[in-house]
Amino acid sequence: MKIKILSLAPLLIISLALHSQIINREPLSSRLTGYLIDVKLDTEAKQITGTLEAYWVNFTAEEVPDIRLHMYMNAFKSRNSTVYRESGRSPGSRNIDRGWIDIISFSDNRGTDLLPFARYISPDDANPNDSTTR
Repeated sequence: MKIKILSLAPLLIISLALHSQIINREPLSSRLTGYLIDVKLDTEAKQITGTLEAYWVNFTAEEVPDIRLHMYMNAFKSRNSTVYRESGRSPGSRNIDRGWIDIISFSDNRGTDLLPFARYISPDDANPNDSTTR
């Protein structure tokens, strides 16, 4: 009996730890989002190109001034990114050693060009050379 209790203890601890990660059982607002991704892989150039159509519906009367995009691949764009500064590592000396995302167009559902209004931000460390959040 003692062995069974001891073997169940780690499961109980893990279960409690996972349960403690839930901040809100129910979303604080209604969520209606979706996306359609169409990409092509060029194995010779080691490049992926594509388009992303995404939507989010704001059910409130409040204006939403910002939408943040997390472009995690840009952490590998240059040795000046936050991930390389903090780790003390380097992305490599060749362009093929690096990875990044470039947004070449950004528009709303009416076709309004939003790219001129986009800018990178660095909310964690004010690193002007980091382009993982836009």
